[in-house]
Amino acid sequence: MEMTNAQRLILSNQYKMMAMMDAENGERYRRLQTIIERGYGLQMRELDHDFGQLSEDVCRTIIDIMEMHHALQVSWSNLNDRQDIDERRLSFLGFDAATEARYLGYVRFMVFTEGRYTHFDSGTHGFNSQTKMWDKYLRMVAVWQSCPRQYHLSAVEISQIINA
Repeated sequence: MEMTNAQRLILSNQYKMMAMMDAENGERYRRLQTIIERGYGLQMRELDHDFGQLSEDVCRTIIDIMEMHHALQVSWSNLNDRQDIDERRLSFLGFDAATEARYLGYVRFMVFTEGRYTHFDSGTHGFNSQTKMWDKYLRMVAVWQSCPRQYHLSAVEISQIINA
């Protein structure tokens, strides 16, 4: 992360204030303040995780993934013959906090801040699937988008999507 000296000073002061205001996390803020003040390049890369960005395309893809799960759940509830489809397989699990943290952060923002998809169960881990999900979701979305009636899926279509 490249910053001017003025930007580093401002961020350093912010961390100093946060350390005073939030004693529980004070040690973390003091560490970050030291990194910023001294310009430790390797450790400053840690901030990229806090200040990363998602492109508009990635955000739209995540919304598509969440919308697909909504469509799966609605379609399943409207089926008369569920053909032994386990309802748990229709749940949106989220993303892996260790490897997909930016995606997970966006999901949490969408649900907890924006108030969208609040009917999804965040579980005890707050949508942390604890396993990589991005590639699986992309395969699922591709199948879902090829369905002619995306919000009125048949049992066969639901099975094809969740098994993608």
